[in-house]
Amino acid sequence: MTSETRRRKWRWLRHVAWVLAAKVFLILLILTGVAIFFGSGAGNPLIQRYVVHTLERVTGGQVALKSISIRWLSLEITMKGLVIHGREPAGTEPLFAADEVQAGLRIDSFWGRKVSLNDLLVQRPQVHIRVEKDGSSNVPVPQNASSRKPTRETLFDLRIRRLQLQNGWILYNDVRTPLAVEGNNLRLALDASRSANEPMYLGTIDWQSIQFTAKRFLPWPVSVSAKFMLRRDGFTLEQGILSAGRSHVDAQVEMQDYLQPKWSFRYRGWVNLLDLRENLRSPETPTGLVDVHGEGTFADGQLHGSGSYSGHDITLTYPIFRASGLSSRGSVQMDNSGLVVPDFLALAFGGTVKGRVTMRFDGLKFRADTHVQDAHLAGVLPAIEHPGFPVDELHWDTLISADTTETWSGPFQHFEITGTMQWVSPDTVAFGHIPVDGDWEIRYRYDPETLMVNSGEFETPASRGTISGLLAPRNTGIDVRFETGALESYRDFINAIRDTPPNSPDAIKVITGSARWEGKISGPSGGPTFAGHVRGEGVRYDGLALDSVEGELSYSPEELTFSRAHLWSGPMDAVMDLALELHKWSFLPDSTWSADVNLEATPVDALQQLLSLSYPVRGDLSGQFHGHGTRKAPSVTGLFDLANGEAYSVTFNRLRGQLTLMPDEVRIGNAELRLFPPEKEPGHGAGIVTGSAGYNFLDRSASIDLVGASLPLANFQKL
Repeated sequence: MTSETRRRKWRWLRHVAWVLAAKVFLILLILTGVAIFFGSGAGNPLIQRYVVHTLERVTGGQVALKSISIRWLSLEITMKGLVIHGREPAGTEPLFAADEVQAGLRIDSFWGRKVSLNDLLVQRPQVHIRVEKDGSSNVPVPQNASSRKPTRETLFDLRIRRLQLQNGWILYNDVRTPLAVEGNNLRLALDASRSANEPMYLGTIDWQSIQFTAKRFLPWPVSVSAKFMLRRDGFTLEQGILSAGRSHVDAQVEMQDYLQPKWSFRYRGWVNLLDLRENLRSPETPTGLVDVHGEGTFADGQLHGSGSYSGHDITLTYPIFRASGLSSRGSVQMDNSGLVVPDFLALAFGGTVKGRVTMRFDGLKFRADTHVQDAHLAGVLPAIEHPGFPVDELHWDTLISADTTETWSGPFQHFEITGTMQWVSPDTVAFGHIPVDGDWEIRYRYDPETLMVNSGEFETPASRGTISGLLAPRNTGIDVRFETGALESYRDFINAIRDTPPNSPDAIKVITGSARWEGKISGPSGGPTFAGHVRGEGVRYDGLALDSVEGELSYSPEELTFSRAHLWSGPMDAVMDLALELHKWSFLPDSTWSADVNLEATPVDALQQLLSLSYPVRGDLSGQFHGHGTRKAPSVTGLFDLANGEAYSVTFNRLRGQLTLMPDEVRIGNAELRLFPPEKEPGHGAGIVTGSAGYNFLDRSASIDLVGASLPLANFQKL
């Protein structure tokens, strides 16, 4: 190589170096200018126009964006005033709007076009969906991208580590619904396989740890995963899984023809009703586990579907009806108006409930026409017992046959039931229960918590009765006719009405006899008043025993009155008016009372036997007595006449006077004692004693002021 050749090579190398240096400098200068241009915000209008154009191409709508700002070093983007208009009429809410969208972007692979979002925050998102009667909506159709390349490429693989939608709402056909969604770990991937004849998009979405809140409902933990496909002629959801709380649903959906959509779908769900009860704040909703599955189509505005369900471990917790361990199953048919369960079946209380259940989509109105067969009353009574209505303590058992109609709205709101029932004594009665027959016509309404008994009749081996009227929380009014030959079978029922445990000191220990009562139950159901005419025969009530009793009885938590009462016990014949002040059915030591008693020639022995007393006094007592005071401090006054008497072995023909009995003293004033000698006929001369006498129980002192004459000493032999 000559020196001239070497010089030409060196000159060429220096020239190339200068050219490369100039190009590098120019590139750096351009990059610096671009960085300064966009970093200063001067290029934001260009970016804004590009974003608007891209969104319009993707959504097919008209996009407006007030401003966009980018922090290039931290890759944070803020868009304000984002509005997407669809095909809604002018002057209505847009398809989508958001006051502000903040995104923290991270590029995972530039050449692989893989990006992820650390955070995505959407402030006040507003979604407006409008569907017309002809099935058209305001959702625009995206512009189709044209390409002749028969290739498949990944459009994007998007991951969002935290997504927040704050203070948003959804408007559907002019019904606005508050909405808030917050979740973590959103991943959305979309692949495109485009050809001249059949473009296709394959996508997957996976979003876990979502907190969904709408209306007044509690936040609902939700997760979604789906695999879908978009084609020129339709859409396919190959598998979609929605998990919400303890429940989840698996679905497949296919849609053909975007212009005249024809949908077909299949689903399988496992629903825990406790999710609905808690998150919808609906205490009326039952709890339990339900398995549902079915399929259907939707085309030309017509919905057709079928499926089935089965539920078990169902628990009902209405205030007037509580039951658990129930099960149900049936098939489901759907159309535009609603759904129908033509073969509804429920198993409860040893019997079956069969019938037809319908639901209208408009207002979520439900109706069930059912037939109950062979349900055991012994299991039903504990389910309907509540304070003031202690029916379980009746200890009745029967087989129930009923035809009922139930209606309600949404999650068992505004529940009502009407029906007729027949009770038939079972061949085998539950242990400790009494067989009963009857016929009933009832109507129950949940909102006012009322039970209307249009007519009711029942009969046991020893009792029978009729019932009609309204059971309500505040204004109960029930007419009752009842008679029994075995009051002892209602001891637990009476104790329960008095809210007294069977083994408590205040509980009735002994009650026997027969009784008839015709009257009315009125007032609040939690503390009703029993008022009417009662007659009893051979009645024994703890220590009180009567051959017969009759009168007007009124019994409530505050008072017991027995007016115009007539009492017979052996030769005793008494007329009485009684009033006791009660506190929650109990006669306490400080409770007041009053009584007026008229006696006519009543043997003292009969009175002592009635009152469980034993004093050495005999005779026939007549008089008018008035009692009052409290249970611990009673007092009695009255005029009395004791004929043919004997007291402490002193015989006399007549003792009359004014009696005053108090807790610490007994006094007889204006007394007159007449004594006839033995074997002398009355009216032929007698001894007489007049005056007053008293005895103090505290200091055991006596005061006597008597005047006597012609006393036959033979009458005082023991004295």
